[in-house]
Formats: sequence, structure tokens, C-alpha cells
Amino acid sequence: MIAANLSVSVDGYFTGPGAGPQQTLGQGGEVLHGWFAHDVADRDQLSAADALRPELERAGALDELQLHVVPVLLTQGRWLWEDIGDLPIELEPVRTLEGVGVTHLKYRVRR
Repeated sequence: MIAANLSVSVDGYFTGPGAGPQQTLGQGGEVLHGWFAHDVADRDQLSAADALRPELERAGALDELQLHVVPVLLTQGRWLWEDIGDLPIELEPVRTLEGVGVTHLKYRVRR
């Protein structure tokens, strides 16, 4: 199973502004990962940029999308939904868990 596992702001940004090789999360982007405790499952994990590429979806590669929504508005940065193409991607809700400072949403990609 191939899953995208992403921390995002309520307004859909997965980095702050100015993200790059020297500052991978961008300015203020570290707030998206304060809740994080690394838990590696037995599946492939993809970066945000790779996970949402239209080519992967068209090829049927992405099986699951997990969003960890942090209650903050970044208002700038790299927006999660840019560059995913024109095709609708239907998602089936699997699970919602509320944590301290984060809401975990798990979706299955419908085929």
C-alpha cells in the first residue's frame, strides 16, 4: 500500500513561506510538526510533492491519504492542493481522530 502522510495547516499549507534546501519547512512551518511522534508503518511513505502528483493518481499508485491537520492558518507557503491536475480524486473517509493540537484524517482513494 502506498500512503501519503502529511501535516497541514487548516488552510491547506504543508510548508511556510520560503521553504527550500536551507529551511525545508519554511518560515513558521515547524508549527505543523510539534505534535509529531514518528510512527513508521509497513507501507511506503511519500513526500507531499510526490504523493499528490497527477501522474501517480492516474497510474493508480496512491492508495491512502492521511492528513494531520494542525489548528493554525499559515496563509502562505506551499499549498497542498497545487499541481494535482484537473481530475477529481474521490476519497472515502476511513478514520478521524482528535489529538492535542492536531486532528488526524485518514482517507482511502476510491478507484
